[in-house]
Amino acid sequence: MQSNLKKHISIILSMMMVTLFVPTVSFASSNNADTIKYSVDAGDNVDFHEGDFNKVCKELKDENLKYVKFTLPSSSKGVLYYDYKGKDEAKVSSSKKYYYDDDLSIDDVSFLADDDYDGTVTISYEGYDKDGNEFSGEIKITVEGSDSDADTIEYSVNSGDNVDFHEDDFNKVCKKLKKENLKYVKFTLPSSSKGVLYYDYDGKNKAKVSDSKKYYYDEDLSIDDVSFLADDDYDGTLTISYKGYDKNENEFSGKISIAVKDDHDAGTADTIYFSGIEGSNVSFLDTYFNKRCEELTGNSLNYGDCEKKSVKY
Repeated sequence: MQSNLKKHISIILSMMMVTLFVPTVSFASSNNADTIKYSVDAGDNVDFHEGDFNKVCKELKDENLKYVKFTLPSSSKGVLYYDYKGKDEAKVSSSKKYYYDDDLSIDDVSFLADDDYDGTVTISYEGYDKDGNEFSGEIKITVEGSDSDADTIEYSVNSGDNVDFHEDDFNKVCKKLKKENLKYVKFTLPSSSKGVLYYDYDGKNKAKVSDSKKYYYDEDLSIDDVSFLADDDYDGTLTISYKGYDKNENEFSGKISIAVKDDHDAGTADTIYFSGIEGSNVSFLDTYFNKRCEELTGNSLNYGDCEKKSVKY
């Protein structure tokens, strides 16, 4: 009986050992793909790369990709385009197949982020390998909203005076946002009560700036020849919006902030005093007037107007 008991205990221990040493295996789903990630600035577009989608397909299916079908994102976040800014430009259709290494290529698909969106967009897609096997995938696109304050071009001017724009200021913004040189800009015109934008102000080709015209960087019809003439009666800060386009015609939005100072009283000189005897002439000495002029402007006096006033004794 004791022998049978030992045998029974031995069998139980053996079963426990088998149970303890059975390896645990975790099975990952063969249909869930790794996320494809892109980033883009608000108002800009990012191109998809067919190699990214094929890499996912090969990892999951051990086979090359044939095509994908996209689930469209919310239009408030952005739009998927095929051949964006090309001759075949069209919005992507959720019912169409976009191919790897074939016509209607994934390489010609891009996402255009909305101007006002800032956040992450998730786009789902269904992929199919060369044998027709299906898998699911996601694209996550980080959209960075424009930092308008950091990119604002700032100028200052006195009421009734003009300030010239500098093309390098606009090119600097373009290179920061688009990593490319500027091609041209189009201005939104300010309120005429605040001032007027001119092209070639003080030149033979003087004309008011048109909101439909392109003003170029490093080319004729130059941004360098654009200036703002502040209204005589305006005092404050105004903002002028513009659309910029880089060498590849990629668009961005920008702002110009112009501080206008009412400088009408800035030219008032200290009082000049003369003395004389009643009934006699008093001579005005030009040296006194010239001294006041040099103190205020740094230049010699050209001429002056005198206002007659009655004097009572």
